Amino acid sequence: MYFILNILGVLIVSGLVFLCSPAKRKVKWRSILSLFIVELLITWFMLATPVGTWTINKIASFFKWLVSCADAGISFAFPSVMANQQVDFFFSALMPIIFIVTFFDILSYFGIMTWIIDKVGWVISKVSGLPKLESFFSIQMMFLGNTEALAVIRQQLKVLKGNRLLTFGIMSMSSISGSIIGSY
Repeated sequence: MYFILNILGVLIVSGLVFLCSPAKRKVKWRSILSLFIVELLITWFMLATPVGTWTINKIASFFKWLVSCADAGISFAFPSVMANQQVDFFFSALMPIIFIVTFFDILSYFGIMTWIIDKVGWVISKVSGLPKLESFFSIQMMFLGNTEALAVIRQQLKVLKGNRLLTFGIMSMSSISGSIIGSY
């Protein structure tokens, strides 16, 4: 039942977006359908197979480790604040964002992030027909969220034209990260 409800939700949102589109004849239905099918297959693979579950657990443990590193750094810099039972929003949410963005900046500096954007973006762009950066950004949004994802690609954002910037703005405002879902 939940599966059908989720598919119905995707179809309704797609229909509303289509109705609001100023260029209805330019909609690339093949790309939308192929991405939807790939999304369903990946979802099935990740949730219904042992390899997929193992992969999700490894990705989750990496981000859990990353957040624990941020917490350790915050505890080192502000030991009296982090020793309290209740920690302010600034220290529990905003400071880890700064750490994680810095981590991805280091990856960008050494070219690792550029390599990942190129490879992951190439695979997704072959399926979707979209540019590599938009393709990578859509995946990145799931793990990082809008603030961190936009900060990670800020160097590329400086050279983009207005229509592509609008695409990134819409993408970041229309998604929710796994960390937010986990916090609920």
